[in-house]
Amino acid sequence: MKKFINLLSDELRRARVFYGIVIGLVVISQLVIAFFTIYRFNQDTQRHSMVTLGELIDFSGFYQLLLIAAVGLLAIYSAYTWAREWLGGSTFIIRLLTLPGNRFVIVLAKWVSLLLMVGGVFFTQLLMVWAINFLGASFMNPGTYASIPWYYSYAQMLPMTQIFMPMTVGGSLLSFGAISLGVLIVFSVMVTLLFKQAESKVKAVLFAVAVGLANLLLLIVGGLILISLNLTVLESFVVLANVIVLGTLMNLFILLHQITFNPKEARI
Repeated sequence: MKKFINLLSDELRRARVFYGIVIGLVVISQLVIAFFTIYRFNQDTQRHSMVTLGELIDFSGFYQLLLIAAVGLLAIYSAYTWAREWLGGSTFIIRLLTLPGNRFVIVLAKWVSLLLMVGGVFFTQLLMVWAINFLGASFMNPGTYASIPWYYSYAQMLPMTQIFMPMTVGGSLLSFGAISLGVLIVFSVMVTLLFKQAESKVKAVLFAVAVGLANLLLLIVGGLILISLNLTVLESFVVLANVIVLGTLMNLFILLHQITFNPKEARI
């Protein structure tokens, strides 16, 4: 446990600048978009209905693009978190893997650090919903904004933000599970690519592609089941949950297998 805590602390420490920039850019951009949206509504003299929080957030596609960009950057960082260990001839990961103890704790520390960062994005979006609701109530023309006291419940109905703020416990589990699986898939591909390079670069690429295709096949099968069958909400939940569980187990097996290779020759 002590080794895990130390590795997790190290991962979070090394990610703090990148993560701070991502969160800062998302927050500042969303506030700027909110002010411009409020300004546009204030200039619309032909409108007679009340403006809602949903319209402030979903009025512009830029808000959704920012959320997608933030998730995309975290996905890229999840790949970089492995690649940086080999960049510049660093022997950090090599020395770390040769230490006594369970090597999988290294994977676990990187995995948990990414999930904590995703949780930070989730919490930030909760605060942004409150902030945008406050801005609407404060800067919209008098009598034109329908302020929502229970803004969290209302925000869950928004098409994009419900990804970060699911309406049900089941939805939360699926969203978090899907993100967790996505991180594991990136980890599996990167670890396979990096650790196989000691044998052959061609072999490393082929094995990494095979890992990616295996995950893609699982997702396609799950998608086809959902599309082709007339499933109830509960049945759809069960299918998605099984895809996530199977994908998680498959990628954990891949990581456990790959991380046991001799790291002394595992260099780019």
